[in-house]
Amino acid sequence: MEEKIALVTGASRGIGSQIAKTLAKKNIFVVVNYSGSKEKAEQTAEEIINAGGKAVVYGCDISDFYATEDMVKEIVKQYGRLDILINNAGITKDNLIMRMSEADFDRVIEVNLKGAFNTIHAAARQMIRQKSGKIVNIASVSGVLGNAGQANYAAAKAGIIGLTKTIAREFAGRNIQVNAVAPGFIETDMTEKLSDTIREQATQQIPMKKFGHPEDVAEVQKYVMEDCYSTNVTYEYKAAMIDVEKNMIGFVAYGENTKYYIFSYDESGFKCLFEREMTGYGNVRGLYAGEYFYLVSGNTVEKYELNGFKKVDDIVL
Repeated sequence: MEEKIALVTGASRGIGSQIAKTLAKKNIFVVVNYSGSKEKAEQTAEEIINAGGKAVVYGCDISDFYATEDMVKEIVKQYGRLDILINNAGITKDNLIMRMSEADFDRVIEVNLKGAFNTIHAAARQMIRQKSGKIVNIASVSGVLGNAGQANYAAAKAGIIGLTKTIAREFAGRNIQVNAVAPGFIETDMTEKLSDTIREQATQQIPMKKFGHPEDVAEVQKYVMEDCYSTNVTYEYKAAMIDVEKNMIGFVAYGENTKYYIFSYDESGFKCLFEREMTGYGNVRGLYAGEYFYLVSGNTVEKYELNGFKKVDDIVL
């Protein structure tokens, strides 16, 4: 079996770095992409190598269409294939819309949205030639719910979800799976820049009153990579719904494939508990309260005990 090759953009730190390390543990050769943080990218690659994995670093600003094309061509030339593309690279330039400059709006769109287009466009030809491939785009709940002060970022991440849905349809017949992961607030260098006021407002939206960690998102991404069948699904990860000690529910995944999935999460990773047909697109939500998990679908609420995920009640609204 040929060694699998993965390109992780924005992999010098935070979520991207953790995803790169997680892939390497699966004996996948990782290309650690960076734009402005060469030293941290090299540190990520060094940690992978020291742990017995394989990695190289490659500097490229993915907002540059032709530079991105050259990067992918070089990867294929050197290693013969490209099996996995993780579009993680992203920046923030937050401000209220009336104070946001055109340059700040444009730059976030260029990196966070156009950058994903550039890498997919560059990787598509090789994946089609191989008749296989996996693409995971890192979106955000900001792109689902919106977030004051992040018009540029939320617009880019909403665009990522739309891009994922479209590319998934285009590539489905070619054995290329395309999915998105939409994290909530995660402890990274990016969120460290948030003001105390914004952090407090964000924390209040999370039932567990704390941000998630890059390792959590990497675990979600690992599950997506191991699932050979899903495509056109947005895995909406919410830090509020994670509690490893209680084997708590991790997230709800849904997409235009008309199914939704419920997962448990423990120290061994994610496990799909069940999947069901959806009665209407996008109407499934999971809620955590006390010792119970509530699955809301249409006008029906299913109540589960967290301990063993045992169903205890059906509620019709």
